[in-house]
Amino acid sequence: GPTPRPTPGPTPGPTPVQSISSARLQSHSSAGNCWVAIHGNVYDLTTYANDHPGGARVITNLCGTDGTTMYNVFHDAILLSILLTDGELQGPFGN
Repeated sequence: GPTPRPTPGPTPGPTPVQSISSARLQSHSSAGNCWVAIHGNVYDLTTYANDHPGGARVITNLCGTDGTTMYNVFHDAILLSILLTDGELQGPFGN
């Protein structure tokens, strides 16, 4: 009969990134610990908020939430990759 195919082992490479749940996002909802989901990724904007040209308040109002809608009012998606670094990126936003 047909030879059974070997079961593929774990793919070598980087550990898969853990997606960030709504509950976890909501636990970072203060100006001193501010995570915001934008375009499917979660960013730690605690430090960046103070450098935001539009003012920190705009960002701190969004801590712990998905800020994509508000972000899109003011910015193009490409700005995220220009302004923010891997240091701010916490991982993909998942439920």
